[in-house]
Amino acid sequence: MKRGIEMKKIAFGAALFALASTTVMTIPANADEVAKGAIEVTTFADHDGNGVQNGDEGGYTPVTADIKNIATGATTRVQTWNGASVVADGLAVGTYEVSTPEVADFIGTTPRKLTIEVTADSTVPAKFGYQGGTVVGSTWIDENGDGLRQAAEPPADSVSFVLLDPAGVVIDGAMSDSDGKFAFRGLRGGEYRVQRSSDDPLLPYAVGGGDSAVDPTTGLTGLIPVKPGATTEPVVIGFRKAIVNRTMNEMTIAGTPVVGGQFTMFFSATNNGTVPTDLTGGVVLPDGLVAMAAEGPNVETDGRVITFGGDEVLFAPGESVSVWVRVRVDRMVAYPEISFGVNQKDEKQSDVGDNHRLVMIDIAAAPTSAAPTTTVAAPAAGAPQAVVPVAQTKETGSLASTGASPLIPLALGGVLLLGGTGALIAARRNN
Repeated sequence: MKRGIEMKKIAFGAALFALASTTVMTIPANADEVAKGAIEVTTFADHDGNGVQNGDEGGYTPVTADIKNIATGATTRVQTWNGASVVADGLAVGTYEVSTPEVADFIGTTPRKLTIEVTADSTVPAKFGYQGGTVVGSTWIDENGDGLRQAAEPPADSVSFVLLDPAGVVIDGAMSDSDGKFAFRGLRGGEYRVQRSSDDPLLPYAVGGGDSAVDPTTGLTGLIPVKPGATTEPVVIGFRKAIVNRTMNEMTIAGTPVVGGQFTMFFSATNNGTVPTDLTGGVVLPDGLVAMAAEGPNVETDGRVITFGGDEVLFAPGESVSVWVRVRVDRMVAYPEISFGVNQKDEKQSDVGDNHRLVMIDIAAAPTSAAPTTTVAAPAAGAPQAVVPVAQTKETGSLASTGASPLIPLALGGVLLLGGTGALIAARRNN
């Protein structure tokens, strides 16, 4: 009997062990082992309002989205920032409601609430569209300058514009295409102005009072009302055809170029165009002539090369730049041609100026013997002055002293040396 009782105890213990083992096997996995997925929330600028994000429709930020687990009621809030998308991961498998709010001055083009099924190891998209307003514009070159757009007048392409709010804050940027058209899209309802992003003296605005919407004195359009989901009437902006005319004037010489001596040459360039422009250029001397000194705006000398001007210096229409250079003649030159000119540019408009000149000069050999000389004192301050005139046989012909009177004072002051069969003038600048 006792043995039977012991056998029953053993059997009961085995059954209890088996029951205990089964319970352990069926304990629910801990939270870290529950299957999970993710939801990617995207808010986009739905320009065409069709509720589908097309390739050219970028993100719209910032928007908050609530992700609610239908079974548990637990809610997670996210906000679209980087790239207008945000991923909520670590979500338990199940059904969720994703909602975004209405946004003032925009039209929602998709439902504000979406039901999303999250499956294990997956990322499910939830997209919400918002449609704003659009400002469109067009440009043209007013070739005849009357301020009115003619059918044959061309568009102004590659012009950059900015969109400003009423306070002058930049909202967006755009550039005109080959047809002169541009657009600002996805705009909050309100009022805006259009302005060129940077001033361009070679492409001034068309005159006011015509077809152009820009006031040329301020560079701004009037306020443009924008409604969400709507496109404005085209904002027409005109530009004048700038005439860029950088002209080199005649060169004059004080003194006679003589081997072993020095002479001074003067030249100038004038802005004969209709818009401010730089007068940047240079002079190249033939081998055997060396620039000793020079004066003018930003002038620099380097042996036979003299440069002047600079893009940072603009000259108004009618203004000129003047430069003088003192030159030393080291030896006879077989082809004594001096090249001088101002830079040409072709930015939107053609440069029609006479930009470059080539001038031949006569160089005399060094005198074989000293000749009697007479020295004339430099003129007193305020006294009438003159530059020894230069005869030019043709555009690229030779320049030579005309043998001016020995008593004519030089424009820069100096001495007048007489001797031999002609006048030899050695000019120097008063410092």
